[in-house]
Amino acid sequence: MSNYTPVNDFSVKDGLVSGDPEKLILGSDMDAETAAIQTAVNTKLSTAGVGLTSSSETVNLDISTLTGESAIADADVLAFYDATAAAMRKVTYAQLITAQEASLNHDSLTGFVANEHIDMSGVTLTLATGLTYSTGGTDLTADATIALALNDISIVSPGITDFWIHTNNGTGVEGRATLGTLNSLLNVTNLDGFVNDQNVAHAGVTITAGVGLSGGGTIAATRTIDLDINGLATATLNDDDSLAFYDAGAAVEKKLTGAALKTYIGAGVTEFLSSGQTFGGGSDALNAARVDTAHSLGAQPDMTFSYVECTAANHGYSIGDRVYAGAWQSTPDADEGWTYGSDTTNVYVEVLGLKLIPIGGGSPAFITRASWKLYVQGMLF
Repeated sequence: MSNYTPVNDFSVKDGLVSGDPEKLILGSDMDAETAAIQTAVNTKLSTAGVGLTSSSETVNLDISTLTGESAIADADVLAFYDATAAAMRKVTYAQLITAQEASLNHDSLTGFVANEHIDMSGVTLTLATGLTYSTGGTDLTADATIALALNDISIVSPGITDFWIHTNNGTGVEGRATLGTLNSLLNVTNLDGFVNDQNVAHAGVTITAGVGLSGGGTIAATRTIDLDINGLATATLNDDDSLAFYDAGAAVEKKLTGAALKTYIGAGVTEFLSSGQTFGGGSDALNAARVDTAHSLGAQPDMTFSYVECTAANHGYSIGDRVYAGAWQSTPDADEGWTYGSDTTNVYVEVLGLKLIPIGGGSPAFITRASWKLYVQGMLF
């Protein structure tokens, strides 16, 4: 395999003078030259260009040797065989696409999936309650944005087993959990509006019943505080002392003094007091007195009292001292007794043979008649 190299330099002969035997080209010279050409032609292989390979005198297409290209432009050229003209031709990429688009059937292409190639104007996306389109429409022909519409959702009270949606901060995956799970994650001391003094262990808080009250205990359970009158010390009510009472007119608790209570009680009481009756009889042992008089109260008294009042010192009693009697009392002696009562018009009392226990003690003794007077009193509430 070699290139052709001329054997003779025929141009040299052009410079020789006419008649010079070397100026002639002999047949042997031509034979030698053509033999060299024949050898070169017979042994010389054609050089294959880009995308071609050669074997002896044959040149073959070799696409694998071409440089790869990831993008193709409309003006790029492709070679093709024109069957109609029975000749090789070229065409641009844009011309090829235009020609093929008119003849290709989209639905017949390999890999075609009918559900992936549909008319988007006929596909409707219906949103559930609580969602709305903030942009776009209900079909898929254009971009649309879906937003929450919380005002469209009915208000209901959530239950501890109801769900809420959340995003896992670690994985970024959405999930759901019950409100009970959320409740267990919350720390009450971190909630807005938390007041420490309003959230204490009830077992550590005790209600103690004060003076005049009973009951109490920790607030871990329901407690009852009762009024305990018997737990109070006994004392005499003075005018400047206070008593608690409920004012029904004002619907509120209030207090009043002892003096005010006396005034109130006195204002509601009508009373009658008889005049004092002196004792008769021939001796102190036979003392007797009776009062029987109209009381002018308009009804039978609710209470009737009878007493004797000292008018001169006697048996240790002083002037003004009073001794009250029961409804009836007597000694074993048949001639001693004390009786009093009332009806709708009169009050009455009768005493016979009255004995008193002396101040400081001693045996009962008859009163001195001139030192005492007898009274009867009726009260209507």
